[in-house]
Formats: sequence, C-alpha cells, structure tokens
Amino acid sequence: QSQSKSITEKVATRYGMSGPALQQTLAKTIFPNAKAATNEQVAALLIVADQYDLNPFTKEIYAFPQGGGIVPIVGVDGWYKLLHRDSNLSGVQVEFNYKDNALFSATARIYKKDWEHPIEVTELMEECKRNTPAWKNQPHRMLRHRALAQCIRIACGLSGLYMEEEAINFSDIHEVTDAQVVESVPTIDIKAAKEAAQEVKKEPVEQEPHAVIDDIFNLDSEE
Repeated sequence: QSQSKSITEKVATRYGMSGPALQQTLAKTIFPNAKAATNEQVAALLIVADQYDLNPFTKEIYAFPQGGGIVPIVGVDGWYKLLHRDSNLSGVQVEFNYKDNALFSATARIYKKDWEHPIEVTELMEECKRNTPAWKNQPHRMLRHRALAQCIRIACGLSGLYMEEEAINFSDIHEVTDAQVVESVPTIDIKAAKEAAQEVKKEPVEQEPHAVIDDIFNLDSEE
C-alpha cells in the first residue's frame, strides 16, 4: 500500500491533484471499457507512465487488464512523443507499397545521427487490418501508425509497451524476437514495475522540435 501511495502522490503532484482524486479518476478511465481498475492496477500504470513520462489523461498511455496486472498501451501521440524526445533522431521515412493497385504494406525507417544504417520495419496490411471504421476509412494512416510504432519500439529500445491493436486480442501480443508464446505474455504488476522503474535512470532531456515529425503528418496528403 505504501508503494501505491508513493507513486500516486508523486504523479498527482505533477498534475496539481490530490492522491485520492487521481486514484479515483484513473480507476474509471484507464481501461477502454466500463470496468474500473483496482488500486493496484492504477499504481502499476502510474509507475510505467512515470518511467516513460507519458500522460494518462491524454491517452498517451492507458491499459488493458490482464490477470491481476495490466498491459500498458501507448497511444499514437505517446509513440511519437517517445520518438520526439530522442536527441539523436535525424530522420523518419514511411513508404507505402502496393500490390494489384491495393495497399499492401508500409515500411517505416528511423535514422539516428550516430547510426550508419536506419532501423527499418515493414508491416503487412493483411496482418494488421481490423474490421473497424478507422481501418476501413483511413487504411494508410492506420498502417503508417502501426509501422512507425513498431519501428519506434526497436529504435528507442522500448519494452513492455504495446499498441491497442495488439492488446484488443491478446493473442496478437508478442515480443519482437517472437521468442515467447502467447500464453506467457508479460504483464505489469506492482512489484515488477517498481523494480523496473528503479533500474531506469531518468535524465531530463531538452525536447526540441524536429522537422521530420511534421513530415510524418504531412504524409496524410498521400492518402
């Protein structure tokens, strides 16, 4: 309970809220359904949110329940925020590929100043598309987000964070190495998250705008 209280008060201070108010608000909002989160699940999310400096109120990070813990979900803005704060970032490129006049895949590339070669990730439309209005009406945008998020995950060395499309069906969640089976999908509990947070040394970074981020959004004209 002391651990939960500590992280709750720490994050609450950042947003000018009381600990109980933050706890109650997030308990009702961190899951994308009507189910309320437990105090332990709220604390687990706050530890991860604090570790990566992501805002749970703007859906930069939220969660899906899994067992007694959570699966941390990062929204599109959260992924771009994580990329944007990387001072070594020198470029981002997204290339759409077509087959038989239909969108077939999207390839994302992230370049860094001290890397000779970029990180490159290709996501296939047939593997990513879901039966939702967003995928039907904006397939280029959705596939671009998917490819970029997977590329950011590798380029920025992120682990334990997932996209909503992966968490809606837990069988979609996998490690980048594909070394784990679906039944052993990792979840975040308070003890594990606390230990992970203690190992990470957070250093303040100066967030400067990168023109490449604007270029990402300008790709909308190609859709």
